[in-house]
Amino acid sequence: MKKFLKFSILFILISTLFLRCCATKTQPVQVDFFAYKYVHEFKAEAELEGIDPEIINDSIQDIVFYPLDKNYYGLYSKINKQIVLNSLYAYDTIVLKKTIYHELGHLYGLDHDTGGIMGTGISEEQIHKLYCPNDGGSDKIWEVHKAYLFYKIRKHLRNLDKSK
Repeated sequence: MKKFLKFSILFILISTLFLRCCATKTQPVQVDFFAYKYVHEFKAEAELEGIDPEIINDSIQDIVFYPLDKNYYGLYSKINKQIVLNSLYAYDTIVLKKTIYHELGHLYGLDHDTGGIMGTGISEEQIHKLYCPNDGGSDKIWEVHKAYLFYKIRKHLRNLDKSK
C-alpha cells in the first residue's frame, strides 16, 4: 500500500511538472493546487465577511497559467469566465495569492486602486517586502489589506443594491 501511495504521489508531481513545462505562448496550462487553494480561501473569508461566494462559482470556469508580459501578474476575463495568471510567477505563492485576490476583486466589480491588494504597478520585490515575513514583510499587513479589500467589496455591492 505504501509503495502504491508513493508511486501515486510521484506520478502526480511529475504530471504537474510536465504540464507546467509544456506551456507555450499559444497554449494555456491548467493551474495547480495553490491557485485553487487561494480561491477557496477567498470564498471562505468572503462568506465570513457577509459576501456571497457563489458569485465566484457563477463567474469562473477556469484558472490557467499563461505567459504574459512580465508587468502583468494576471487578469480576469469576464467573457471567458477565467482567471489568467502569468506563468512567470507560477511558483511564487506570495505573488500568486495577491494576484488571485486582486482578480477576484475585479470579479466583484472593484477597479484598480493606488495601493493594497487592488493596487497596480507594484513590483514582485515590493509585494514580498509587504507581505512576506522572510523578506521583511508582515502577515499583519496582508490581513489589513485583505480586510480593506472585503470592506470595499461589501461597499460596492451595497451601492449596487441601492441603485436597483
